[in-house]
Amino acid sequence: MVYMALTAGLVIVAVIVVVVAAKALFKRSWLLGWLRGTGGLLLLLLAAALVLSALDFYSYRQYQNNKSIANISFNELAPQHYKVSLIGDDGIEHSYELRGDLWQLDVRLLTWSDFFARMGLLPGYRLDRLSGRYVSLEQEKYAPRTVHALAKSESGLDVWQLLHKHGKTFSLISSDYGSATYLPMKDGALYAVKLTHNGLAASPLNDRAQQAIANWQ
Repeated sequence: MVYMALTAGLVIVAVIVVVVAAKALFKRSWLLGWLRGTGGLLLLLLAAALVLSALDFYSYRQYQNNKSIANISFNELAPQHYKVSLIGDDGIEHSYELRGDLWQLDVRLLTWSDFFARMGLLPGYRLDRLSGRYVSLEQEKYAPRTVHALAKSESGLDVWQLLHKHGKTFSLISSDYGSATYLPMKDGALYAVKLTHNGLAASPLNDRAQQAIANWQ
């Protein structure tokens, strides 16, 4: 709900900026018109940036401690080659193919400053990447690698990347990266991934996954 409200708020501000820009651009008095025109164009660019930021924020979901953000299951197609079913907390299932012995899920995190955190704004997250890895260093170096991007910015403006590059400039919100520990892939194995205060944590949901972890460790 927080990120939907944030999206709506940014769009409303963008509309207000467009109205102000339109008044500056089309006002009949041309005294200092070129200044008004420049200012109006800048405001339109600001409005566009706000709308694009709103669309990008909309792709994030609000953090809830210890809530499962994804369930991941495996179907072996060939040795070290698996079909992966990933179901996010939105209930939508996506299928991928991974090569290797181990899997890892990465997420992007947005964290608010202490001031906003005290107001009740919780961090946001977005599933970012699913990757496979080989146990053998030789295979890890030369065998085919598989990495899948799970979400892309539909607006073309990546707020997380901007914050990651210019984090010191934006003190109100910061970006971070979270990764689940590499765990073994096994035919029929089912795992749950949760987001906690200490980062991502993956746990087995069935006997196949428990057996795979026991054999790997």
